[in-house]
Order: sequence, then C-alpha cells, then structure tokens
Amino acid sequence: MANPSGSIVPSASTWDRLTAWYGDNKVVAWTIAGVTVVAFGGSIYYLSSSPAQKDGASSRPSSRAKKSKKKAKADLEKAETGLGKEEEDVRAGAKAGDDGGFKTAPPKPQVVEDSDELPEITEESVTSLSESQRKEYAGKLKASGNKAYGSKDYNKAIDLYGQAILCKADAVFYSNRAACWNAMSNWEKVIEDTTAAINIDPEYVKALNRRANAY
Repeated sequence: MANPSGSIVPSASTWDRLTAWYGDNKVVAWTIAGVTVVAFGGSIYYLSSSPAQKDGASSRPSSRAKKSKKKAKADLEKAETGLGKEEEDVRAGAKAGDDGGFKTAPPKPQVVEDSDELPEITEESVTSLSESQRKEYAGKLKASGNKAYGSKDYNKAIDLYGQAILCKADAVFYSNRAACWNAMSNWEKVIEDTTAAINIDPEYVKALNRRANAY
C-alpha cells in the first residue's frame, strides 16, 4: 500500500501480525535487541580505540630509542670516570713514592758493615793506620756498636766502642759505652766513661746526665 508521498507503508494486516508475534515472543525480541546493541557498541569502541593503539604502537620505537641513548650516555660517563680514577691513582702513587709504572732510581740502602768484616783494632795495630783510616774505622765501629746495643748485646757493643775509641778519642764513643755500662748497672764504669766524655766536651749534656744518674 502506497501513500500520496510515494513511500511504502506496511499494511494493517502485516503490522497486526508483527504486534501479535511480539506479544507472544517478548523474550526473543529483547534478546535480539540486546545482542544488536552490544554488537553496535563494540564496533564503536573498536573504531574509537584503534587510533590510540596505533599511536601507542608507533611511540614504542621512540621510547626504545630514548632508552638506548640514555644507556649509551651512562656507559660513556662510566668510562670517563674510570679513566679519571686511573689518573688519580697514578698521581697518588707518584706522591706516595710509588713509581706508577715509571722507572725511578731505587733508594740506596744504608750499608752498615758487620763487625766481623772489620779489622780488629788493638793498641799495637792502630799505630800502623793512617789518620784517614782511623777516622773511617772509627765511624764503622761506632755504627756496629750501635747495632749491637740495639740488640741488647752490651758486651759486644762495649768492645766495639772501645776499638772506636782507640781509633779516635771521641766524646760520643765514651758516652755510648757508658750507656752500655749503665744497662749492666756498672756504675763505676759509667762514671769513668762519662767523665772521659766530659773532659773532651764539657757541654755534652748526655754525658753529664748519665754521670749524674750514676751517683
């Protein structure tokens, strides 16, 4: 059936049949309507979210690139820090006396000759020595005496200081030998040697103190 405007309008009998079917099948009709609404809503959600997902997917490479740049920068700073530390270690080693990989002349050790390697000086043998030899032997014998005194070998130190005195009558030699007598509690010998040291050097404070303590 057509109306004056030319559009098709369902006949009364068709509308009545639809109405009657709806009345008998309301549950089915609502189910079909619900499925249609859900399908339509899902289509709209997919269409609206797709651009955002695409933008997120396209932004991932950019985030990875930023992370790579940050990692490369951190590695570079770490390498520079490591080189700086090595330079500081080399400088610190140089200040502390370490050669730091550079060749340096080793310090010359102070050589003290063992008393066994020195000639035994007696009143007879000393007369055959020159003045320079006496001075040289006196210094070596004193050094050996100091070593023996440090080891608490007082008898050996007394003998070495006595030989040094034969080579050169020195106030220090007498005072050092007096220190050995003092360690052995031989006060008479302490007074004797400190008196000899004071006769050579009246202002020798160590000898004066040692003699005062011996009385």
